[in-house]
Amino acid sequence: MRSLVIGIFMIIFLIGCFLGQTLEMSNPDINIYNYTESTLIWPYDQPQKINVTGYDYNQVSNKRLSNLISNGINFFGYSMFELTKWSVEFGYAHPEYDYNFMMNVIIWWMIIVLVLALIPALVPIIALIYLIIIGIKKIYYKFRQR
Repeated sequence: MRSLVIGIFMIIFLIGCFLGQTLEMSNPDINIYNYTESTLIWPYDQPQKINVTGYDYNQVSNKRLSNLISNGINFFGYSMFELTKWSVEFGYAHPEYDYNFMMNVIIWWMIIVLVLALIPALVPIIALIYLIIIGIKKIYYKFRQR
């Protein structure tokens, strides 16, 4: 799970850097810090406060769970927006950087995560292939003896 979150952060940072480079090439005279602060705004939604006296336990429990989920989504979304702002500003300030190395790192990271995810399924598949080969050999020797 950690590698997935780190990979998402890396991909968002790389996309933001590409956006910043594109902005610098298309319009080099803008103030990038004011631009990112005015365009990339996270619409924060404050969870509603509940009055405990008028609700039963199930409604209070459901409201607490929805507040928890809402705050988690707001934290992750706000983090992504700030990371995007940071990467766009970095890409705008450094248009000379070549991010092909980071693209290769992300591609290799995705391959490694895919292989690691397939390892638990690999053992039964290899065992099944082995049993199929042994069965084919036994059938072959049985027909050969006749």
